[in-house]
Amino acid sequence: MKKVIAATTLASLLLAQAAFAFSGTITFQGAIVKTPCAIPAATWVSYAQKPASYRMARQAAPTPYCADATATQSVQISRIVTTEDRAGDVRNEPVRSMVTVVYN
Repeated sequence: MKKVIAATTLASLLLAQAAFAFSGTITFQGAIVKTPCAIPAATWVSYAQKPASYRMARQAAPTPYCADATATQSVQISRIVTTEDRAGDVRNEPVRSMVTVVYN
């Protein structure tokens, strides 16, 4: 149960960083065992789009003071459809995506 709470917490923190960059509110409950490393969003997007690079990152030596890619179970990217996308011309809107990282 502690791993599930920690994974949810860490995933929420990463999403909170993305939400801060755009807008939105994320809430969570639990305890942070090891804070996430400062990995740029572009790196996570790359890992989600290129599974081979993600596998290599997971096999690297773990960082002792923060949770990096070695402390994850999966990473995936999903397209986000907002009410703005539905109301306007989607072809002229920038692609909106969400990267989900599941920590151990």
